[in-house]
Amino acid sequence: PDPSSEPFCTIGGNLGNNSSGSRGMRYGSMKEYEAYLDVVLADGSEVRLEPVALEDGRLREAESRGDLFGKIVAGTHRLVAEHADLIRRYEPHTSKNSAGYNLFEAVRDGRLDLARLVGGSDGTLAVILEAGLRVVPKPRERASVLLWFTDLEKAGEAVHHILLLGPSACEIMERHFLDIVRAEGIISEKFLPKEADTVLLVEQLSDSRAENEAFIAGVRRLVVDELGLAFGAVDAYDPQEQENLWQVRKRAVQILQRLPGPRRVLPFIEDITVPPDKLVAFIRGLREVLNRSGAEAAVYGHAGDSNLHARPMLDTRVAADVERMRAIADGVARLTIDLGGTISCEHGDGLTRSAYLCLQFGPLYDVMRDLKCLWDPKGILNPGKIITDERKIHLEDLRLEPGWSRRPTGEAFDREPWAGELERCHGCGTCRAYCPVYLVTRDEVASPRAKANLLREAIAGNLGLAALDEERMRAVADLCYNCKTCLVECPSGVDVPGLVLRHKEHLAERGGLGFCDRLMGKVRLMGRVGSAMAPVANFFLRRGAVRWMMEKAGGIGRRAAMPAFSRGGVKEGTAVGPDGDPVRKVAYFAGCFELFNEPASGRAAVAVLEALGCEVLISEQRCCGIVKISAGDAEAAAKDREFNLAVLAPLAEAGYTIVSGCPSCVLVLAEDYPEMVPGDARARLVAEHTRDIHDLVEEIAGDAFSRGGSDLSAVASAKAGDPPRKGLWQGRRLAYHAPCHLRAAGRGEQPKRLLERLLGIRFAVTNMTCCGMGGTFGVKAKNADLSEAIAEAVVERIRASGAEAVVTSCGMCRTQLAHGTGLVVYHPMELLAAALQSSPTEPVRVSE
Repeated sequence: PDPSSEPFCTIGGNLGNNSSGSRGMRYGSMKEYEAYLDVVLADGSEVRLEPVALEDGRLREAESRGDLFGKIVAGTHRLVAEHADLIRRYEPHTSKNSAGYNLFEAVRDGRLDLARLVGGSDGTLAVILEAGLRVVPKPRERASVLLWFTDLEKAGEAVHHILLLGPSACEIMERHFLDIVRAEGIISEKFLPKEADTVLLVEQLSDSRAENEAFIAGVRRLVVDELGLAFGAVDAYDPQEQENLWQVRKRAVQILQRLPGPRRVLPFIEDITVPPDKLVAFIRGLREVLNRSGAEAAVYGHAGDSNLHARPMLDTRVAADVERMRAIADGVARLTIDLGGTISCEHGDGLTRSAYLCLQFGPLYDVMRDLKCLWDPKGILNPGKIITDERKIHLEDLRLEPGWSRRPTGEAFDREPWAGELERCHGCGTCRAYCPVYLVTRDEVASPRAKANLLREAIAGNLGLAALDEERMRAVADLCYNCKTCLVECPSGVDVPGLVLRHKEHLAERGGLGFCDRLMGKVRLMGRVGSAMAPVANFFLRRGAVRWMMEKAGGIGRRAAMPAFSRGGVKEGTAVGPDGDPVRKVAYFAGCFELFNEPASGRAAVAVLEALGCEVLISEQRCCGIVKISAGDAEAAAKDREFNLAVLAPLAEAGYTIVSGCPSCVLVLAEDYPEMVPGDARARLVAEHTRDIHDLVEEIAGDAFSRGGSDLSAVASAKAGDPPRKGLWQGRRLAYHAPCHLRAAGRGEQPKRLLERLLGIRFAVTNMTCCGMGGTFGVKAKNADLSEAIAEAVVERIRASGAEAVVTSCGMCRTQLAHGTGLVVYHPMELLAAALQSSPTEPVRVSE
């Protein structure tokens, strides 16, 4: 199956829900691929469930057992036989169904198949340990066509005709959803003209491109030319173009969840399906139900299965909207059942739909209740789902219930955007698939959604405002080290790192800043002193006794990777440039790491910029403040910010582009400063003029390539005739690591692409997950084990690739990876500088 949640959903979840997805009309649901299931029954016994012929001696042997499994086998066989007519009468005539228990296929082809009952049972009959699954070959070619309609009903009518041609997928998206897509700017007008009220995305899979082309031509001819239902269409055969089209559909939930409040999309009627010839009737009926309730809804889904996902927009804090939910749920359930459909076909019944199963199955529901009692006599397996006494939609556990409100705190939580951010998390749990801390600890409290939940409940008064200051809440806040992955991965776009930072600021103002945090905040002072005493400082940093004392006195881990100090970095206040007019005037913000720990990368960056024809001024600076910001020390970070803005704003006004090779510095200058002082015109100006060095080099190099350059030496105006210098990368297997803050800015792979284009490098492996350093998080003794555990997967991936060196642009990532892999780790600019023969390079040195 390939549901839209495929980047993070699991096989277990797919089995529990009997999931399907866009291509369900071709490949069916999960139940079709269950060869066997190993399960734990309600009494703790483990058994294997697989089809057994009714005449097989093994079946009679199992039925004669006196244990729970024997009772289940005999009882299920008896229930299905005794109620065969009832089962046939209430079987949904739809291509997909996950409502209730699958009594309809418990006996089929002369075999009893208990696995068909457990799949799609929401975990209410047994717990699945292992699944044996059948697979089918994946076709080599695919093609798509996007059909444009002036209204939803014409699209619904077209579906019936398209199905006769045998597509692999047929997806529908209607006006409200398309308006949101247009506002997001996700897809160009070439693919989505303004006149399109509804679109169908039709796909064909086969092993022959010619066959696909013939199919697409047939769809266009039928729907556009002959029937006149669609007013136009656009084909896509190129894999990237198809991916762009499909991303619109697959990102549907993500797009909808990011809509601003107060009304938000609610998924309480979004898994219905009806027979294909009733789709138009259902669409009309759905509109009538919504109109009666005065609600709007975004409608999209798998039109080929007549499986629609309608998400009304309501505010559950308003009692009238909660009543609308009840009315809409009741109306849609009755509409669906009257049309011979099913209220749940791939997402499971859960709390939302279980109450309507009695309406759908009538007297057959009592048989399902008997089945539940047979399998789970004490009712201990996921109680309240599928079998329930409720007969209306369950609304007792709303995240934001009527009357919900925030209590004044006197903190940033009282103001936008943070007041709104507290309400945006809808608890989907996607963060459990990407949060580096949760992935290692598997503790719910470490997940981003837990932090959002706790802060929201505290500020609503459900935990008491005093809970914000409690030690337990401090410990939860410390589990977020501001990697900012939430900014790119959270479907709802919730800025959980920002919320946690506001909490840390709250704690810091009340004396919650620890000694280690205060010490780490003096990174520039420590760097300046360490650099001045580099040989001596590095000698002592390698001594076990010194590291032991640092741990005991300052909380700095004795095992943590620590960058060595170096001299000879770029000098603040100096400038270099070409003899003639520069291509660009650049104010280079070196960052503390390049100034005091790794001067080679700073020198390489300046050399590359100069070689590309830039006038480079190394600006006076203080630390960007990322360490203090991440600790919640807003007061100390403000002093650094004010100094940097006073220096950089006039340079921006004078036409300088502010550039840095450190992703964290770029993120702070471009994102954090304007957020810290929203009304400061200097902060906005600096943010608008700040660029990551890879971004700028790519732009300048791209201009040169468009004028006929073919390699890096041709791009560099100062070195136009020199061939790239061999060494560093040529003949070596390299690994690329994308720093978290670069990924948060949407440029995680940009340095990799730049090196591939300019130097012809092909990386052995690309890592897009956190390496566990998290700035200074991994340096602290209390985080040592956790940091190492997060790094382990990254280190093993790089080692397994056979890489001989690593490339990444974050200084602390380079320190962690050099420490973990034992390999040389380069900044991308070092490789470019070497190719230009402009600077000797030095690998990262690590003090153990």
